[in-house]
Amino acid sequence: IDQKYGKKKLNLNEEVSQVIKAYVSYLNTFQGSDSRLDILKNLAAIYSHSGQPMEAGRRFYERSLILQGDLGLHGATLSMDTLSLDSEGEESADTNENKNDDGLSDAYQAVLHFQTALADGARSQSERVVARAALRRSAAKLLTSELSKDQGPQVRYAIALTFYNEGRLDEAIEYLSAVATEHPQTEQGDSAALLVLDAYNKQND
Repeated sequence: IDQKYGKKKLNLNEEVSQVIKAYVSYLNTFQGSDSRLDILKNLAAIYSHSGQPMEAGRRFYERSLILQGDLGLHGATLSMDTLSLDSEGEESADTNENKNDDGLSDAYQAVLHFQTALADGARSQSERVVARAALRRSAAKLLTSELSKDQGPQVRYAIALTFYNEGRLDEAIEYLSAVATEHPQTEQGDSAALLVLDAYNKQND
């Protein structure tokens, strides 16, 4: 999907909707399929290109958990309503460095897509709670790896913003201060510095 369309947006027409339904049906029916990772990758890309960041984030998130061994491929279920993980099956012993790298790449995409979804004011409260939790879990995995110059501030700021938007001001101040200090003269660092001041003002109100 990515190779064919690149960054081009897809119209959510009947044909695209049918492809999505077919992929979702396959995933629900054949949960232990060896093709699950490929299907998840294609489905995440379709959701992304058709402007559905919440669903794209969900699929990138699930794929990252499988690739990193946190969610079994066989018998795996992931409920975004409860953020529950049921990994009855175990990740096979052939997990290698490339698979882990893919998992981190998917975790990064999950962070970006959940952040985009959370910026949509039309999201329900339950959707926001789930997206923030999944974003923080994905970001925590990324922080244990070596991030690029651009990824570092993006991921750390994304975590900080979830705490700020939840009204968890003490945690928000801690994380935002770290972003502002560790990533000065970046878009995220400048925004974090302003939000720290705002968080302090809210605490004093």
